[in-house]
Amino acid sequence: TIPGWLDELNADCKIPSQLTCDNMRQWVKAGAQYCPTQWTVTNYETITRYGKDLQGVFDCIIVDESPRIKNPKAQVTKAALRLAEDCENKAILTGCPNPESFADYYCQYQFLTSPQPFMGFPKFWGWRKFYMRQELHTWHPFVLSSGRLRESTERYTYRLKRKDIGINISVTRQVRYIDLPGKL
Repeated sequence: TIPGWLDELNADCKIPSQLTCDNMRQWVKAGAQYCPTQWTVTNYETITRYGKDLQGVFDCIIVDESPRIKNPKAQVTKAALRLAEDCENKAILTGCPNPESFADYYCQYQFLTSPQPFMGFPKFWGWRKFYMRQELHTWHPFVLSSGRLRESTERYTYRLKRKDIGINISVTRQVRYIDLPGKL
């Protein structure tokens, strides 16, 4: 949530971060030329609505829950990709970047590589046609494409696993016997 991000930035980074979606509207209407705070925390709805006015304003953009920008037809994806074109430093955060298929990768990684086309394709549709095949209503990578997709995404990916940060989850197994009543 926006308040959660603001609290973390203010507490951990000691950097003022007060520009949120509410006062961003006023800032955009005043002709957003530069970012008045060091951190801007907003939501997907705001970048969808004001994205055109915000192009070229930010030095860095971090997208949390990046699968929200996986659909090439969605307005939020189009707005995020426009913002990314003029921003040199970008990052995406997610627990699972491809919840439904390999096709979910394209827009997220195009966001990271923009203005350069991801894997040589400036548009999702050409990329999908070249690297994927359709089976019923689902798109799957061609067998030889899987390795190239993995290689291209790993170049921009840092994976952090639970064990890397000291969270060890052990499985406890126990057998229990329960006497059932004669009549229910």
